[in-house]
Amino acid sequence: MDANTTRQLNAIESATGVRPASLEVLARLMRREGDEVIDWIDLPTFGGEAIDEANVWSWDATRALRGDCAANLEIIDRVQL
Repeated sequence: MDANTTRQLNAIESATGVRPASLEVLARLMRREGDEVIDWIDLPTFGGEAIDEANVWSWDATRALRGDCAANLEIIDRVQL
């Protein structure tokens, strides 16, 4: 894990009391806290190639976290992009 990812995870843990270890946990926190507590621009990722798509906030090797607000965040397969 690089220093930037560690910093991102520490910031989320400090703000929410939870350290996300997966895309599912991050999505749950983002839905619960919205963008007032978690900085959506600076989120950790969980492996895989970087994704440069609108409204994709984080990803892992096979999936992406996408949505334009907390209410409609979804985890989708990368092939759906």
